[in-house]
Amino acid sequence: MPPHLTRHAHASIPASSASTPRPLARDAREFFWAKMALLRTYQFRDRDRVVYHGVSATQCYVLAAVIRAAGLTLQGLCDELAFAKSTGSRIVDKLVAGKLLRRSRDADDRHLIRIVATAKGRELHDRIAEDMISQDADLLRKYPPEVRRSMIQVLKTLVSRARDQLRVLAVRTLVFAVMAGAMAGEHAAGQASGAPAITVLTGAMVYPSPDVPPIRDGVVVVDHGKIAAVGSAGDVAIPPGAAILRCEGLTIMAGFWNAGEYQLMAQAGLNTEAILATLTTTPARVFGGGALSGRVAPGYDADLVVLGGDPAKDPAAFARVRYTIRTGRIIYSAKDQPH
Repeated sequence: MPPHLTRHAHASIPASSASTPRPLARDAREFFWAKMALLRTYQFRDRDRVVYHGVSATQCYVLAAVIRAAGLTLQGLCDELAFAKSTGSRIVDKLVAGKLLRRSRDADDRHLIRIVATAKGRELHDRIAEDMISQDADLLRKYPPEVRRSMIQVLKTLVSRARDQLRVLAVRTLVFAVMAGAMAGEHAAGQASGAPAITVLTGAMVYPSPDVPPIRDGVVVVDHGKIAAVGSAGDVAIPPGAAILRCEGLTIMAGFWNAGEYQLMAQAGLNTEAILATLTTTPARVFGGGALSGRVAPGYDADLVVLGGDPAKDPAAFARVRYTIRTGRIIYSAKDQPH
């Protein structure tokens, strides 16, 4: 890589965090550049070799993914290759026109359309694969068998972990989008609602934030859309005339999600701590509201979720949303939902 390109590219990479061990930061940086060189080298090599067979590299990736999975839906294909659906559809259309792929109704669900390879498509795929494999054999021939097997295992592990990262990032992006819409759409409604001026939530396990211990038998006082007081029962005075929402056996956290967002994150493999941060302080920081939201603390916006259990003991409690409160107003109640 030319020196001037290396300097420019290095300048665009943020410096490692002070909390990152120096050997790990060094290895991560060297891995990054080695990975970039490998990907670029193979990208150009594969592109040139694949074009020789009459298809583009991207079309080849699509054909290989369909054959490897013995057929995919369009959505499944786009998930596998991280394509936008419109992009995937356009590529499939070209391969269908070239009689390399075909669309077929699923045998078990006639409403489901699957994309499968034709005999011509499989023959082309096998020819391209043999061409690529012969070149890789030349590269691997210099290494002993045990080294070759180790290299293959490392590559497989890296691919698996990289895909996990992509799934988590995709889910977080979706959740942030949902929350951003809620913040924009619910704010005006919350200000104009007929919610009580003061509401007190009592008897719950309260999680003020991911980095603060929970409060048992907690009390949260909400005054005109803001959190006025938080603490244990007996330590917080309940204002006269306040509306009471009893939450015995329930859990209160910051945020205003519903069960659907949790299900997405659980499927992506996030643990309890990551889910809590993703649904509370992180969105608040991303959306520029960190000083006013994302925590159950005095002075913060009363954006709260009441869960049907303690997620520290049962992570599935994240999905049992009983109430969602936006600036002091209940915008979701499980009691009001159809069963």
